[in-house]
Amino acid sequence: MSVCIAAHLEELFNILFSNNHERGIEFIFVGSFGEGLYFSLSRAEENFDFDLMICTKNAKVVIKRKNVIKQQYYKIFILESSPHPGYAGLRYYKEPMGGYCYLDTKNARINEKATITTKITNSLTGCKSTSFEGINGPAMTFHMGNYKCAPYLDIVESIHCDEWPCVANEWIKRTRSNWPSKAMISKILKLGCDLVPVGSHGNNTDSKEWRISFVRAERYLIRTLNDAQLKTLVLLKVIFRHRMLGDGFHDTVSGYVAKCSFFWISEDYGGRDWKTSGCIQYLWLCLRKIKIFLRGGELSTLLHERMQCFAWKA
Repeated sequence: MSVCIAAHLEELFNILFSNNHERGIEFIFVGSFGEGLYFSLSRAEENFDFDLMICTKNAKVVIKRKNVIKQQYYKIFILESSPHPGYAGLRYYKEPMGGYCYLDTKNARINEKATITTKITNSLTGCKSTSFEGINGPAMTFHMGNYKCAPYLDIVESIHCDEWPCVANEWIKRTRSNWPSKAMISKILKLGCDLVPVGSHGNNTDSKEWRISFVRAERYLIRTLNDAQLKTLVLLKVIFRHRMLGDGFHDTVSGYVAKCSFFWISEDYGGRDWKTSGCIQYLWLCLRKIKIFLRGGELSTLLHERMQCFAWKA
């Protein structure tokens, strides 16, 4: 049910904004709400946040220069490799001077208190008391109301790439049991990736780095989980939301790390065949995975084996 609600709201917002001056953007719900886990997790929450990705339709990223076609409807950016796994540079042809320039993340980001962002959040929430709370990584955080239990809205801007990035080709060829299936992999490849304006951890001086995001692929994977996988993931998320393993642990390890461990266990232990009677065992495997990688100091994301989620999420 949560998936249907998120999908319908997403469609509604895109229809509403397609008829006015904001038609150059696409709304994509991500996080627990977009993944369909909202009602499973929100009942015991005093405050619950919503994550929204705003993807511009006036720009497009391509991987191969030969795919660049000059046209007047949107700007084309070429994805360039970065020495930091999971990140890239975006180059574009600057007219009328000519020559290629890198797109600066600071210049590309909507200003913290820009009118367009205020209009979007007020329109989405129906609340004129929406207040800007600050920037956390690539996200702009807004408090949707002036009362204590009002939810928070995290907005992340992105530029979409229809192509699958070469740096993640290992995931396609990886040896796995039965999850995800070949059909699911084919579907994910068509989703491409998104580029969000934030550099690698500790690389604050370089504003030309963009993070490669597979949020659409991750959302698709979670929306297609079987009952046993879904219950295991919800149990894992509840543990992290309520910080059941102690403040010291949760100050170091984030919920995103937990989700990455779940993906790895699903892939390593044939998630398609999981039974609900084994949810506690699968949960234990996820927690053990986190513990093992904590000792080694690294845990990679599922779709990009060289990108360490501890470095930028933990």
